[in-house]
Amino acid sequence: MQPQNGGLAVLFDFDGTLVNTLPTVAECLRLAWQRVMGASAEPDEAELLRYIGEPLADIMTKLLAQRCGVRIDDGKGRVTVTASLASPAGPVPGPTPEQEWMQERTQQLVLAYRQLYEPLAARAQPFPGTLEMLHELQARGVACGIVTNKRRPVAMQLIRSLRMETLFDVIIGIEDVQHPKPAPEPLWVAADRLGVQPRNVVYVGDSQADIEAGRAARVGRVALVWWGVAGQLWQRQHPDDPGPPPVAELSPLPVDAILRQWTELDPILEELDRDREEGRPVGIQQPG
Repeated sequence: MQPQNGGLAVLFDFDGTLVNTLPTVAECLRLAWQRVMGASAEPDEAELLRYIGEPLADIMTKLLAQRCGVRIDDGKGRVTVTASLASPAGPVPGPTPEQEWMQERTQQLVLAYRQLYEPLAARAQPFPGTLEMLHELQARGVACGIVTNKRRPVAMQLIRSLRMETLFDVIIGIEDVQHPKPAPEPLWVAADRLGVQPRNVVYVGDSQADIEAGRAARVGRVALVWWGVAGQLWQRQHPDDPGPPPVAELSPLPVDAILRQWTELDPILEELDRDREEGRPVGIQQPG
């Protein structure tokens, strides 16, 4: 689709940004851990929240690694187990017993999570004002898309149940890319399918993985919703402060705006449009 508004588009994360699935996701992660690993070293909700937004297998691998003394390499998009702490020199040829155990447990945890999640996800609802905001963007001709680390069929089942499927021009799931968020590839694929340049995209998410992906993709603006993962983690650490805090306190990475409600998205789009018309650089600028 070629956007009707001269080339601006908005891409959204799904869980914790558009739809309040966070309680269900955290509950299913916890129950999956209990089913596979028992009550031993069960992660608490704050730890689970820190990882929500990353690919499911990566979450499980990180939870296991922290408890089992295994080093991981998560610098290339997907997490791969490289060596146990007993082998500090680096990767070893062939899978070690630790690696094989980790991979087997990760697969079991992912399967358990999926079995638990699908019947429970139907209870999730859009955050207040979400449907109105999407209808307004559609009426104005602003192209919209979803970029999620969910499997696309799972995301589509919930999107259809909420009657949101006609509000998006593209939906990118984890199987549509080689390197999911926090890598930039999903945002690039979505922008390409919409016929827009990444610099003409506003990306809206709720987690550090979203911020990292948006910055790596060099989109025009990255916005963080206050009601998602990052905001909930901050509120847990500052129970007496209603927030939101300054951007620098909420994210170690640059964020253009924190959205306390959806009406605050309009000024971001207008500012990006002015920058384009006046020829000012947009997006994160890399040296040299």
